[in-house]
Amino acid sequence: QSNFAEANEEVKFPPGMSPVKHNGVSHVSAGPPGLSQPPGFTGPPGMGGTEQHTRDGNKKSNNNKMKAPYLKVANAEVRNTELLRSLQMKLGPIVFGQLHNSLKAFSAKEMSAQSFCRISRMIIAGPEYDAILVELIALLPDIERQNELYNCIGEPSCLIPCTKCRQILKHSDLMQHSELHHFLVQSL
Repeated sequence: QSNFAEANEEVKFPPGMSPVKHNGVSHVSAGPPGLSQPPGFTGPPGMGGTEQHTRDGNKKSNNNKMKAPYLKVANAEVRNTELLRSLQMKLGPIVFGQLHNSLKAFSAKEMSAQSFCRISRMIIAGPEYDAILVELIALLPDIERQNELYNCIGEPSCLIPCTKCRQILKHSDLMQHSELHHFLVQSL
């Protein structure tokens, strides 16, 4: 949560330095003295800048706010297949179908995170619930929905939000995810 609060704080920058939004997180860009950002600059293409600057240097909001793209975690397809297979075996086809339909409804924004968690807890009883939901969150390819579930289940310590894009990750996925961010910036 503190990462989200830090990203939303208004900061005053010294002359010659200006904020650049990168995946919704402010960074400071320093240029040579007397050189400022071009009018309308929003940061590297495709990286989700949310502010533009007018010719006089004032900020204007960008109503077409771009969201950071979900970056697939290592072995996402294999992990997803294993998760689905283990759930099918544990729950059976009818109950698994109910869980799968609930997940589809949640992903399509037809169901709240609270409702999905309540239904999941009824279907996946016992100690396996936490481990299954953690893996489900890490594999869910929608950062907004990930964050809703992450907050709904109490921000478990085995998951961590990326400070650049807010994607929720398992600690074991963090290094590879950070390298993907670095690679994307270098390839622009």
